[in-house]
Amino acid sequence: MAWRLDTSVIKGEIDNRTPGIISGRVWLVGRPNPIVLTLEGNALRDMAGCLLTFTNPTPAAGDQISLDERQQGMAGDMTASRKVRIPDVPIAEMIKLMKANEPVPEHIGNALYLEWFSEANGRVVIESAGYTVAITLPAWQMTEAQDRAQRAANQAAMQNFFTRLTGGEDQVKAYDPEDDAPMDEFAWEKFMKAADQRADKYGELLDKYKDHPDRERIVAREMGWTWVADMLDAGEHGALKVDADQAGDDLTEAPDLAPNPLTEGVDWVRDEYGYPQHPLTLRAIKISMGMWHQCKDLGLLDETGDEALNNMIFQTQVTGAKLAGALNSLAYRGEDVDAGFVVANLKRALQHLHQAIETAGAVQAKDLLPAQALKDYRASLFALREEILALTKSFRKKQW
Repeated sequence: MAWRLDTSVIKGEIDNRTPGIISGRVWLVGRPNPIVLTLEGNALRDMAGCLLTFTNPTPAAGDQISLDERQQGMAGDMTASRKVRIPDVPIAEMIKLMKANEPVPEHIGNALYLEWFSEANGRVVIESAGYTVAITLPAWQMTEAQDRAQRAANQAAMQNFFTRLTGGEDQVKAYDPEDDAPMDEFAWEKFMKAADQRADKYGELLDKYKDHPDRERIVAREMGWTWVADMLDAGEHGALKVDADQAGDDLTEAPDLAPNPLTEGVDWVRDEYGYPQHPLTLRAIKISMGMWHQCKDLGLLDETGDEALNNMIFQTQVTGAKLAGALNSLAYRGEDVDAGFVVANLKRALQHLHQAIETAGAVQAKDLLPAQALKDYRASLFALREEILALTKSFRKKQW
């Protein structure tokens, strides 16, 4: 994912007065020295040939600022006129409206968007519609053809970034029932890692081109989904027809899956809503929701809540979600369980559980919660950990 800077920026300057070279400096809250940019490429046409300076009227800590002081690499899209939706009400009022599912008053305006791909930190983005911006007259002019070429170069830089991120071209091997042997936990881990990387790439592309009128085609092309472009073309030409037989299909008539009654109490139990859940999944959910309610009652979960406390609860919630992915399907299966898949998912759940345990230590140091409440919470996490480890050991024996 990208390093994103907004609130922690104090001021900065971007200099593209030399063709093919962008230099700059950005000052951040909490850092005595600015980060220094030395990039190949040009800004887009509105900034090309210019010196742009910007100031944040209300800088505050909050963004990640663990960037290398020297940022060398390739320029991405750099423009002072990126079209974005800007809310017409304060943030607090906007949050209230969103929670109430009411429309947020907004207008289309310009935002500063500075993107680059550094050798040290990968993709970095500064984006804000709230900065004060000043720009000089251009020292050289960019033509429309040069602007198109620069945009193409920026897309290539983005693609190169994703290629390095995933360690090469598409690593997610398509499933082929003719030659796919059963995978062990390590093969599943590799598969899941590659899938995560593609999901990150997809999210980055959706964000980058969120206001582009041809976003679907651009994202499909960058993802290598040629069939999406074909479907879009067919739809535009009216070539997509609904089969008369399919039009009448009612998928709601399909019977619900029923859990195996012989494994009730071992592979599944019913939650308070009557849905089958694995006992460990349900335990993780109860642990996270119990702490969430305690913190909510203490008024610790508002917009200014402690970051470590929120992360502790979040990591426990993710643990429950990962356990659900690993174990909840056992309720509907017999002996044909993919043990490698289960083990790989349990290991992913453990990663988040360990983060929750580690963050609980930081919360304890801040004395945010009653000592006994936090002690019980950590004890529950450690007990959950022991049960996950025992289950992992059991399934690991079944995969070979």
